[in-house]
Parts: sequence; C-alpha cells; structure tokens
Amino acid sequence: MTRSYRARVASAALLFCMLVSGATATLNAGTVAYYRFEEGGGTDIVDSVSGDVHGEMIGGSTHSADIPCSEVDGLANTASLDCSTDGFAKISGAVFILHDPAVAGGTGDATFECFFKKPGGQDHTAIFWTNGDNGADADRFNLFWNASFTGAPGSDRFISSDYRAPDGSGPNAIANHNTGLPVTLSVWNHLAIVRTDNGDGTYS
Repeated sequence: MTRSYRARVASAALLFCMLVSGATATLNAGTVAYYRFEEGGGTDIVDSVSGDVHGEMIGGSTHSADIPCSEVDGLANTASLDCSTDGFAKISGAVFILHDPAVAGGTGDATFECFFKKPGGQDHTAIFWTNGDNGADADRFNLFWNASFTGAPGSDRFISSDYRAPDGSGPNAIANHNTGLPVTLSVWNHLAIVRTDNGDGTYS
C-alpha cells in the first residue's frame, strides 16, 4: 500500500520548503525528503534528496517568487509554494517520518521543518495534515493554525499540533497548545518540530 501525506495550506497562507530528517535537519545527515518547490512550473513536486517526483500541486496552488531568503542549505532559493488563494500540496511518494512505526513511520530521532508565511489571520484550520492509510481522521498528524480555543492572549495566531493513533484514539496534543508564541503575520517564519527517541519505546 502506498501511504501518503498532504501538506495543506488553506486560504491566506504560503508554505516554503519542507525538510524531513531522520537525524539532524541538514541535507548531509539523514535527510529523508526535501521539498523546495523550485520546479519552475507545472504541478510536479520533486524531492531534492532522491530527485523523484513525490507529489503534486493541487487546486489553486502556484509557484511564487516571494521567498524567505536567497539561499537554503547552500542551494539557491528562488521560489515558494503559494496557497494564498486556494489549493495545497499533496505528497504521496514518501511516508511521513513522524507517523507511528506500526504504519511505516520512522523510528528514532526525527525533525520536520518548514518556512511559512501567513499574510492574514484565519480561523482554526490545518496547515500540514498527514494520513498514513485511508484519508480518515485516524492515524494522522495535524499541524494547525489558530489555537484560540485555549483562550490565551494572541492564541488566534498560535501554531500547534496533535495526532491520532492508528486505532483512531485521540486527538493527543503534541505539546501544550498554549504556546505563548503568537506568529507575526506577513513575514516569513521558520518552524521545526523535533522528536527525541527516549530509548524506552516512548518519544518526547
């Protein structure tokens, strides 16, 4: 079975380069997949590690010259994925490393990171949504925008995440939803989620 995950950025958002690593987040140390959105046209999404097409741009998503910096990991950076009006990126050529190992996710330490930009506010919505098998609300990882349900100041600009186990139990918070770190709008932000293997079958 080919498992897939989607990087979905809903209205009023930009997403640039996703880097998924089984060790430290550099191309030279266990990088599993790297999506730079530098294809220059068309809808294919190419993994910079393998050179293979891992996904496609769907809906109104386009390439944009709005970028966070001119160079990333020693590579020229000229484009980003623009989902500011509609659409998303669907990755189906690789399994998401933070999934449960029972559904082919990775084991050990891991990092997921991306650059993103939010031109404006938005209601609670998924930014990065994964599903390991059938698209249902189980066996999934959800990175979302707007945690105003916490009631904390500025929480309408928080980014947080949760997951459901393969049996559908959850959602379980990845960390405290009340991060206390509201995102600044209309500027590029760097986000990293780091998983540490505690060596006893648990992760932190």
